[in-house]
Amino acid sequence: MGTSPTFVQKKLIACIWVFKVKNNVDGIVNRYKARLLAKGYAHLIHNIDYKETFVSMLKITIVYTVLVLATIKGWHVDLTDVKNAFLQGQLLEEVYMVQPHGFKSKTNPNEIC
Repeated sequence: MGTSPTFVQKKLIACIWVFKVKNNVDGIVNRYKARLLAKGYAHLIHNIDYKETFVSMLKITIVYTVLVLATIKGWHVDLTDVKNAFLQGQLLEEVYMVQPHGFKSKTNPNEIC
């Protein structure tokens, strides 16, 4: 008697579009930006998917203090864009996402990304 293959049910992650208008200094529209964000946080389970939670909180007084200290000590200061810290993360697992709102396939509406 043969055995049937076992299929693991994958959780589908929802997504959201984030739109932004980038203006020049004079206020004229330079470009339009759109970013598709996966909302995977809804499926995270403590001690399985993550063990720690990090919140980026930085007070402007700390920034000023570090810049004054760097000036006094003659240190070189580099700028880092913290908003983009997770864009290039390496995934070790398969991720399945529903089709984005407004971009569903008319011929295959149940397909996933």
